Amino acid sequence: DLVSFTMSMKNARYGETSAGRPYALLPTSTVVRVPNGGRVRGTSATLAVVDTRRWYLVRVENEQQRRLLLRAYPDFRRVPIPRARAVPAR
Repeated sequence: DLVSFTMSMKNARYGETSAGRPYALLPTSTVVRVPNGGRVRGTSATLAVVDTRRWYLVRVENEQQRRLLLRAYPDFRRVPIPRARAVPAR
C-alpha cells in the first residue's frame, strides 16, 4: 500500500544537456507498506525533460529505464542521474 509520495520542486536541480535540452531532476520519495507490516522508503530523482516545448516526467530507477531514456534522448548520456535507493522507514 502506498503511504506517501512526494516530489520536491524546491530542491530540484536544473540543467541542460549537451544538445541544449533543458531538464530538471526532482528529488522523489515514496513510502510503501510491505506485507510484514513494515514500511520501505524509496528515494530517487524524477527526470523532467522538455520535448517539443512540453515538459514530461520520466522515472529512471533502473538500468532498463536508463537504456530506454538514452535510446530516445542520447544527449542524456553525460547527465548524472542519482541511483534509486530503498531503506526501511518508520
